[in-house]
Amino acid sequence: MDSQVSELFKTHKVERGKVDSRRECYNIYVHKPCDFVYDTSDIVVRYFPENGSKTVICKEIPQSIKENISKFNILEIKDFIEFFEDNLNVFFMGKVPEFKRTGETTESLGEGELPKDFKFPVSNNVTPNLKCDISITNILLICCLQLNMVVKCSKCQEVSNITFNKPCKRCSQEIGFIYVPTVSSDSLGFLQLKKCEFVCFNSIRYQFNCQECQKNYESDEVNVGGVFSRKCNGCYNELRFKVNRIDFYQKKDVKIKEGEELPGKGACKHYKKSYRWFRFSCCNSLYPCDVCHDEQSGHKAEMAFRMVCGLCSKEQSVKQECDCGMNLKRKHAQFWEGGKGNRDRITMSRKDSKKYKG
Repeated sequence: MDSQVSELFKTHKVERGKVDSRRECYNIYVHKPCDFVYDTSDIVVRYFPENGSKTVICKEIPQSIKENISKFNILEIKDFIEFFEDNLNVFFMGKVPEFKRTGETTESLGEGELPKDFKFPVSNNVTPNLKCDISITNILLICCLQLNMVVKCSKCQEVSNITFNKPCKRCSQEIGFIYVPTVSSDSLGFLQLKKCEFVCFNSIRYQFNCQECQKNYESDEVNVGGVFSRKCNGCYNELRFKVNRIDFYQKKDVKIKEGEELPGKGACKHYKKSYRWFRFSCCNSLYPCDVCHDEQSGHKAEMAFRMVCGLCSKEQSVKQECDCGMNLKRKHAQFWEGGKGNRDRITMSRKDSKKYKG
């Protein structure tokens, strides 16, 4: 067996097989990064040790992206997998990332120092649900690019430590999360769990820069309640922060039982007479309206084609009435309203002057 494949067996799910009953190959399952937002099935790299060729297998990946990935087939399989995982988001944006071998750099960096061109995340289109309280001294920007947490599988209740999406050790269900980081001392970003329940955070590395000379650094792993301190290599100021707390605000799941009313009959503060909830196609979640969705989900709403009636909780296609009697259609007016309302003098209100005009 290839020595590099042997090493991948320790860190990845690898399946051994044959193609055309002769050619030996290995199917290596790629780890998706935590900030990977594209909904795809398992991404597999099929590796043929006899000639070193590699093929990416995933029905959701367009051919143009596969061609960009194939430009790096010259790399050894271990380097290829690491490079592919590190740049998965770049490939999915249709771009070709620049390859730089480990150790290649244009400047000498001190311990814990990040390159000058390190970019802090900018995410203005998400609503953070990871609130934190971080006390900072001589630090301008601080963020966390990768989370490390303990979760419980929603299927078998197995507890696992995760930093990326991976199969559950007991039932093999894919568990993980979507994480969109932000730069702030009072919020880490937006977190959405996938088929698991949150238990607690493990120690986390933070990225920050000096307030005076803007040199960028990465901390050691810091627990909640922990303190990190170091001297700046540029201005020699003490850079210090303390993580006082991290709070994960999850949307509470409301149990819906057909035949019973939704909370508040499905109405919300934005639409007080809309007695229904919508199932939005972007996340398959229920919200009373698009404004509620944007405020609570962390992403922009897409068209909803299903709804749940606020009076009977029956899920159905979007319409203005339900068999239970819920009706949002405009009722017949009692007034003339410029010809757009009631034009029948018999049922028209006596307070409307049109009722008695010839």
